[in-house]
Amino acid sequence: MKKTALAITLSTLAFGVAQAHESSHWKNSSGEFVKNASGDCVQTINHDAADDAECHGGAVVKRQIPAPAPVVDDGMAAKKKAMEAAARQRAQAAKAAMKKKQQALLTGLKKISLASGASFNTGSANLSNAGKAELDSLVVKLNKVGNGLKSVIVEGHTDSSGPASFNQNLSQKRSDAVKAYLVSKGIASNKIIPKGYGESQPIATNDTVAGRAKNRRVEIKVDGDIVEAVQ
Repeated sequence: MKKTALAITLSTLAFGVAQAHESSHWKNSSGEFVKNASGDCVQTINHDAADDAECHGGAVVKRQIPAPAPVVDDGMAAKKKAMEAAARQRAQAAKAAMKKKQQALLTGLKKISLASGASFNTGSANLSNAGKAELDSLVVKLNKVGNGLKSVIVEGHTDSSGPASFNQNLSQKRSDAVKAYLVSKGIASNKIIPKGYGESQPIATNDTVAGRAKNRRVEIKVDGDIVEAVQ
């Protein structure tokens, strides 16, 4: 009896070994697939993926990998790029427009002539109300120029009446008074240069009342150009 049982066991083992060599998966003596704790068939060294269907009852169990979502080209990338380009163009156009506006303002300042009048009291360096009003108008324009304003040269002039030294001193005081007023209105002090020329640079004859009136003036130069004259 023991020999018979041993023969059966060896026969079963031999059958299992034979099955192992002939199949991709281990089978027991009853021909059933041997499975692990996870329920998967135990593979042999002869495993062939083509035999997986047989192990799983005719259906191959595979992990389903979801397909990537299709890329939909709705034109948003192109629209965004176009919007960014348009924004840059608007910014550049605005900058160019501002520069052009400032340049036009400077050009306009060069063509403005202050109304002649008693900007200073006779023989005095004190600005009259009319003179202050003229300078207030100039300040508004200079502020609009902004950083485009490089320099403001204030030149004082007189007629030839009286001693030359007195006229020289008076012209300097008048140009200083103009600078002080412009600074009080917010124009940068370091951009304003006051100069007094006395009677040395007449623009008309000093032999007539009208000529002397023209010679009594304060010229304001912006960026080196004569802009306005305050009498």
